[in-house]
Amino acid sequence: MRRVALIEDDVGTREALAAGLSQAGLSVVHQFADGEAAIVAIPASPPDAVIVDLDLPGLDGAATIRALRRVVPNLPSLVLTVFDTSDRLLQALAAGAGGYILKGSTVAQIRDAVEQVIAGDAPLSPQVARHLLERVRQQPGETFGITARELEVLRLLCHGHTYAGIAGALGISEGTVQTHVKSIYRKMDVASKAEAAMLAARSGLLDE
Repeated sequence: MRRVALIEDDVGTREALAAGLSQAGLSVVHQFADGEAAIVAIPASPPDAVIVDLDLPGLDGAATIRALRRVVPNLPSLVLTVFDTSDRLLQALAAGAGGYILKGSTVAQIRDAVEQVIAGDAPLSPQVARHLLERVRQQPGETFGITARELEVLRLLCHGHTYAGIAGALGISEGTVQTHVKSIYRKMDVASKAEAAMLAARSGLLDE
């Protein structure tokens, strides 16, 4: 059973989400009202993923994610919050958030998003993805030395396909997809699919 931590300051929202996720087959092993408490407690018993609200008292969600990445570098994080058109969306993804899903999503959608970030995918609610692409389509021209095949993989990745889906679409193995993704990350100097998507969109690599 997947083990998750919740960082949400609204007690009603936190308890309802914990109950729903537990019924959906996830084990909620930590609940925190602020980022500071999470940063202290999580390293001693890291979950498989952490769900973080952006609007936290003290350290906001982006700062909390960044701090957690320092103490538990491979901990996948999922932002769960209301739709936000400010730079905080970009800040959270740049801090290392693996995905961004909206409050109001069903428990099944949140559970699936948790599974995706644990698997290394980057779930984005469609509304968030559209806004993100609109915000970062600037400064085109950089290709980072990415090959034609890597570009195919990158585009499918940024449009929400899983490794298995990319493998099927391109007629290659999932292991080959993983090799291409590692090469893409190295060339783009990024650490997550969300970061790769932002940089690719900004550079025009997602334009057909």
